[in-house]
Amino acid sequence: MMELSHSLTLNEEALKQLPPAKRPIFIFEWLRFLDKVLEAAHKVRDSAWPSSSGQPYTMSDIKGCQKQLVAQLVGQMNESPGPPTRKLVARCLATLFSVGDTFLLFDTINKCNDVLKNKDDSPSYLPTRLAAVTCIGAMYEKLGRMMGRSYEETVQILLKALRNAESQLRIEIMMTLEKITAGMGTAAGNVHKDIYKAAKMGLTDRALPVRCASALCLMEMTKHAPFLYTTEIENLSQLCYRAFDNSNYDVRCTVAKLLGTVLATTQNPPKEFVKGTSKGGPLKLLSLEEALTVLLTGFLRGGNSFLKGTGEMIKGSSSVSREVRVGITQAYVVLVQELGALWLERNISTLLAHLTELVASPKATTSHVDAVYSRKCVNFILRATLGRMIGEKAQIAACKEITQLIIKHMNTVDVSGESTKDGNEGGQHVLVCLLQELGSLMQSLSTTCATIVLDTHLNLVDAVVAVLLHPSSAARLSASWCLRCICIALPSQLHPLISRCCDRLDTLKSSPEAIAGYSCVVSALVGCVQKTPLGIPHMRGKVLFNIAEELLRSASQNSRLSLQRTQAGWLIIGSIMTLGIGVVRGLLPRMLLLWKNSFPRSSKEIESEKARGDAFTWQVTLEGRAGALASMHSFLLHCSDLAAEDTVRRLLLPIEAALLMLSSITHIVKQYGQHLKASTAMVRLRLYEVLALLPPQSFESHYTSILKLLVSEFTLAESGANTTTSLLRTMCHADDSIILGTWLHHTHHKAIEDQLQANSASGSGALEHDSTFLYRPLPEGESVAGPLPLGVAVIDASVILFGQMFPLVANKHRLKMLNLFGDMIRAAKSQRQEAVQMNIFTAVLSALKGLSDNKASFGQDDVKKAATSLLLGGLTHPNSTLRCASGEAIGRMAQVVGDPRFVAEMAQNSFDKLKSARDAVSRTGHSLALGCLHRYVGGMGSGQHLSTSISILLALAKDTTSPVVQQIKFSIAKTERESLATSPEGGRLPPLRLVREGLGGLVREGLGGLVREGLGGLVREGLGGLVREGLGGLVREGLGGLVREGLGGLGREGLGGLVREGLGGLLGAPAGGHSAMNHLNDGFYAPHERLDLPQTNGSEHPLIAGGNKRAMMQIRIMAGASANKDLEKLWKEPRHRYSLWRKFLGCHCTIAKHRPGAFLRTPARIVEVPFLVETTRKGTKTVLGNQRPYLGSFPAAIESLGYFSRESLAVLSRARLQFTSVTRQTSQALGNHVQSECH
Repeated sequence: MMELSHSLTLNEEALKQLPPAKRPIFIFEWLRFLDKVLEAAHKVRDSAWPSSSGQPYTMSDIKGCQKQLVAQLVGQMNESPGPPTRKLVARCLATLFSVGDTFLLFDTINKCNDVLKNKDDSPSYLPTRLAAVTCIGAMYEKLGRMMGRSYEETVQILLKALRNAESQLRIEIMMTLEKITAGMGTAAGNVHKDIYKAAKMGLTDRALPVRCASALCLMEMTKHAPFLYTTEIENLSQLCYRAFDNSNYDVRCTVAKLLGTVLATTQNPPKEFVKGTSKGGPLKLLSLEEALTVLLTGFLRGGNSFLKGTGEMIKGSSSVSREVRVGITQAYVVLVQELGALWLERNISTLLAHLTELVASPKATTSHVDAVYSRKCVNFILRATLGRMIGEKAQIAACKEITQLIIKHMNTVDVSGESTKDGNEGGQHVLVCLLQELGSLMQSLSTTCATIVLDTHLNLVDAVVAVLLHPSSAARLSASWCLRCICIALPSQLHPLISRCCDRLDTLKSSPEAIAGYSCVVSALVGCVQKTPLGIPHMRGKVLFNIAEELLRSASQNSRLSLQRTQAGWLIIGSIMTLGIGVVRGLLPRMLLLWKNSFPRSSKEIESEKARGDAFTWQVTLEGRAGALASMHSFLLHCSDLAAEDTVRRLLLPIEAALLMLSSITHIVKQYGQHLKASTAMVRLRLYEVLALLPPQSFESHYTSILKLLVSEFTLAESGANTTTSLLRTMCHADDSIILGTWLHHTHHKAIEDQLQANSASGSGALEHDSTFLYRPLPEGESVAGPLPLGVAVIDASVILFGQMFPLVANKHRLKMLNLFGDMIRAAKSQRQEAVQMNIFTAVLSALKGLSDNKASFGQDDVKKAATSLLLGGLTHPNSTLRCASGEAIGRMAQVVGDPRFVAEMAQNSFDKLKSARDAVSRTGHSLALGCLHRYVGGMGSGQHLSTSISILLALAKDTTSPVVQQIKFSIAKTERESLATSPEGGRLPPLRLVREGLGGLVREGLGGLVREGLGGLVREGLGGLVREGLGGLVREGLGGLVREGLGGLGREGLGGLVREGLGGLLGAPAGGHSAMNHLNDGFYAPHERLDLPQTNGSEHPLIAGGNKRAMMQIRIMAGASANKDLEKLWKEPRHRYSLWRKFLGCHCTIAKHRPGAFLRTPARIVEVPFLVETTRKGTKTVLGNQRPYLGSFPAAIESLGYFSRESLAVLSRARLQFTSVTRQTSQALGNHVQSECH
C-alpha cells in the first residue's frame, strides 16, 4: 500500500483503506515524496523530471493540482502532526508557493494566524498550534518579501501567543521570528524592536532550549538591526551574561556565538550601515579596546549590577559563576574567529596584552582553584586563536611577542622573592599562561622554530630560563615544561640545555629557587629524551645521578635548603628512570641503597623518630620519603624488566617501613600541625602508586593494613572535605556518555567544559599539584601535563589499588568491607553522603572489573547479599551519575557471579519496581539496571527476560510527562539491542511496537516499528530510510544512538550503509528494487572501489542463488609479501583450492578461478570467498569477523580487511546468525536444515 502514497496529491481512497495505526506512516511517505518532487521542480523549473512511475512531471502538473495540494497540506496541519510531519508540511507549503502560483498564499497565512488566535490551550491542540507556527516560519524564510506586509499582523499574533505559551511553543515561536527576520530583512525594521523585547525575555527563560532559540533569533537580527551593536550593546551583553548562568553546553555555545558575533560586528559592520545615520548622527561603534573590555568586565564581574559589584570589591570576593566564565571564554574565541585570521595577525600584541591583563586581575584568581580555572580559560583562547587560526609566519611573530611579554614581566620581579612593580600573585599566572602557550607553539612549529630559538637578539631560551628563578613554583614548573617543548621541537638543543642547567645548578646551589627551578627543568628535559630521535650521551645519566645523590647527601647540611635539595634530588632520580634499562641497570645497587636508607629499618627506629624532631624536620622527612617512593614508581613503570624477584623483595623493605609509619602518622600530624597533612597525603599517594605496579602476591602479608588505608581513604574517614574521585565516568560504559556527560570529551571545548562537570576534578589539573608529571608520559589525547589536585589523586590511586586487591582477599574480608561501606553511607548526611557513596561505588566498580579480569568468583551468598543491598540503594538516588554507577555495578556483578538465578532475581526486582514506581528517579534507575544486566550478561544469559524488559521499557517510553525518562529508555534500548548479538533466541524475538506520542509523536508500527523523536530524535522511513523490521531492525536515535532489535540487527548509515529499506529487499528485490548485495557492497568498499552488481531479485542474483545453493561474497583481502609464496603454493593445488572453502551452511560452493598468483602481485586484491567458511582441517574454523581469518596452516597469510570499520567487524562476527535468518526468508531451496547447520 505504501507505493500508493507516491503521488502529487494525497491518495485519500488508499488512506481510508488503511487501519488507523498505519495512516500516519502513509501520510509521512506522501509528504516525503512530495517534498522531493517540489525540490526537483524548484531546481529545474522549465524542464520535466522523472516520477516514481516513470512518467515525467511538469510545472503544469503541479499548478494544475496546487489548490488541492494546499487544501490537503493545510488539512494535515490541523491533524495534530508530530515534529517530522509538521516540518515536512511546512517545507512542502513553502516550496509549493515558491515554484507554483501565490494566489492562495495569503489565505494560507490567514489560516495559520487563525489557528494561533484560537483560545484552546488544551494539550491536544498544541501539535496543531506548533504546526501552524512552523508553517509560518517556513513560508517567510522561503518566500521573503513576497509575503508583503502580512508580517506585521503575524508578528503581533506570535508575540501575543508567546506570553502564555508553554516551553515547546515558545521555542517554535522564537525560531519562526528568526525566520521572519531572515526572510524580510530590513523591510521588517518596524517590528525589530518588538522582536528584540521578546528575545530579551527568552534569553533568561527557564527552559534552556528557549534561550538557544532566542540567541539564534538575535544573531539573525544583528544582520539587519544596527541598534543591537550600537545603542543596545551594553544591555545585550548583560543579558548574555545572565543567559550563561545555570546553562548547559548548547546554551553556552549559542549565546557565546551571539555575543562574539555582535562584538565582531562593532569592528566590522555591514557595508550598508557604515555610512548610515541615526537620530543622533552617524552610528557610534565601539572601539576594539571597548569591545574587549565588555568581555573582560563580564569575566571578572559577571552579569552583576554596579552596586552589587561594588559590594564584592569591598569584600574582596567574586561570585562570578564558572558557567559565565566558560561562556565568555567561548565568546572571546568567536569574536576573533569572526574578525578573521588577517585581523588576528595584525592585532596579536593587542590580544595578548588584553588577556594578560585579564589573568593578572585579583578578581580572576581569588583562590587557587579559581586561578587554575582562569588560566585554563586564557590558554583555551590562545590555543583556539594563535594555535589554530594563523600560519607559521604569524605563529613565529606570536612567539616573539610572547617572549617580549615574558621579559617584561620578569623585569618586574626580584629573584629574591620581592615584587617591585607587579603583584607577584597575578604575575605568576600571567607567566604560566604565556609559557604554556609558547611551549605549545614551539611544538606545533617543530623544526621551523629554529630561527627564533637561535635568534641572539631575541634570546628566547634565556628569557624562559630566567623564569626558573621566579619565587612562584607554578611559574618555575611552567618554564620547565616550556623548555621541554622546545627540546622536543628542536632535539639538537636537548643535551646543551641539560649541561647548561646542571652547571647553573652547581653554581647557584645556595639559592632555594635555583635548586628547585633547575632541578625541575633537568627532570623535564631528561623525561623527554625518549621523545627525541637523537637522545643524549649514555654517560649523562650517571652524571645526573651523581648530582642528584649529592643533593640528597647535602640536604641535612643547611636547614634553609634541606627541603629544596631533598625534593630536587629525588625528582632528578625519578626522571633518570625514564632513560630505560640500559642506563638504570648500572645504577640499580646505588638506588636500592638510597631507597633503603630513606626509611626506618625497624619498628624501634620508627618509635624513636616520634620522640624527636619538629614540624620542619618532619616535613623534610615526609617529602624525602614521598620522593623516594616516586622514584620507585618511575623505576617500576619504565624498567619493569629489572624488577626481578630479588629486587622486589628488597623494595618491600622500605614499603613495609612506609606502611608502619603511616599507621601512626595521625598522632604526629596532630602534634606538629595540620600543614603536614599535605606531605602525608603525598606519601600515601606514592605508596599506592608503587603497590599498584608490584605483583600483589609479593605483599600478601600486608593486605589487612593496606586495605584499612585504602578504605579509610575513599570513604573519607579521616578527611573533612567532601572530595570525590575522578574515575567514576571512566569506570562506567562508554555508551552511557549522555548520562555521564563524557561526550563533552569529544568536543574541542573539553579543556574548559571539564571544570563545569559535577563531581569531577578533571578540569582543575595543574603542574604545581605534582612535579613528577614533568617526566611522566602524557595521558592519551593530552598535550599538556595537568595532574589533579592531591586530594583527588590520592582517592583515585586508592580506588585503583583496591580494585586490584579485592579479587585476592578472603570472603570474610570482602563481607566485612561491603558491610562497612553500607554503614559509612548511612552514617553520612547530605552532600557528604553523596561524596562517600560516589567514591564507594567507584571502588566497587573497580573491584568488579578486577574480578572479571582475573576470572575470579564473587564469593559466597552472604557476600552477594551484602553487595546487592549496597548497590540497589543507589538506583533511587537523585544524582543521575550515582544511578548510572549503581546500574553499571549490578550489571558487572551479574557478569562476575554468572548465575542465572541471580540474574533472574535482579531482573524481577527491577520489573516489580518499574511496575509500581511513579517517580522519574526510580524509573530511570531500574531501567538502567535492566539495560546493564542485558549488556554484561548478554542475550545468552538474559534472553528469557528480554520480552518483559522490552514491553516495560516501551510502556515507560510512552510517558510524555517525563522527557528525561524517555531519553533514558531509548539509551537503554540501545544496550539491550546490542546484547542480542550473541543470543540464539534473538532470532525468535516477538514482534515489537514502539509508539512515541505526545510532543508531536510520529507512529511507526509493525514487526519492528521504531520511532525516536522529541529531544533531537530522528526517524527515517520508506524509500532510502534506515528501517529494518523484524529480526534485524535498527534505528539511529538521539545523539547518534544505535538501536538494534531482534537478531543483532545490522546497520550502518551514510555512504556505507549495510542495510537499507524501501523497495529493495535484503538479498534481492521485486522488480525495480535495489539489490541488497549492492547495499552490502556499499558498506564494505570505499566509494572509488564499488563493484557494480546487477540489480536482480534474490532468486536470479549471480552470487546468491537458491537454484545452485551457493552463497558467495566478494571481499577485500590484504596479504603481506612474506605470505605470497605460501598463498601461491596453496592456490596452485586444486585439492586445497576446492576443498579448503567448501562448506557453507551445509552446501558446497567453489571459488571463482583465477590465474595462479595473479591476485598476489599487489598488496591489495579482490578474491571471491564464502561469507562464512568452515575449513576441512580438524579443529579450525574461519569466520570473517573480529578474529583474524586464516588459510589452513598459514595464519599470517591474510590480514583483516583494510576498509572495515570497527562496527563492520562487529557485524561480520555475527554473520552466522544473521545469514541464517536471511537465507531462511529468501531462499526456500536451502530448506529447514539451515538453522541446525548454523548452530
